Amino acid sequence: MPAYTTFQELIQALDLQAHPEGGYYKEHYRSDENITIEREAGVQTRSLMTSIHYALERGDFSSFHRLQSDELWYFHQGAPVHLMQLTRTGAQTVIMGAPGQGVLECCIPKGTWFAATPDPGAKERYSLVSCVVSPGFAFEDFELAARDRLCSEFPDCHELVCAYTRA
Repeated sequence: MPAYTTFQELIQALDLQAHPEGGYYKEHYRSDENITIEREAGVQTRSLMTSIHYALERGDFSSFHRLQSDELWYFHQGAPVHLMQLTRTGAQTVIMGAPGQGVLECCIPKGTWFAATPDPGAKERYSLVSCVVSPGFAFEDFELAARDRLCSEFPDCHELVCAYTRA
């Protein structure tokens, strides 16, 4: 994958669209095979797996959200990504980046609140990753966090929650 000179060049080259959580994405794979799974809303059919390219510009962030499926993130290029997760034991941050800067992949377990942002001190102007979801992504399984709810659930993480949710 070539390195792009500008964020706009990246968006155009990969045909990315704005994502509700922040950043830009494009689904580039959806399995033809489907599976039946049990969700709160009852029995659902989902693709076995989906994959997207996802990009964040420096200064932007992916708001805290969670999925009802596991999600694997794979770092490709640009600024290291700070991937913040909220768990029962508090907040943890995984840094994804090129070798020597962070890990190349990270798994977000289903039901985990998480957010992401490019390293603000990096010289690169954007971060590019791919995300694989299994069972496959469906917007019905996507929940964008409400700031008040997360602050109530994670009172020790108030600053982090406020920084990575949109009012």
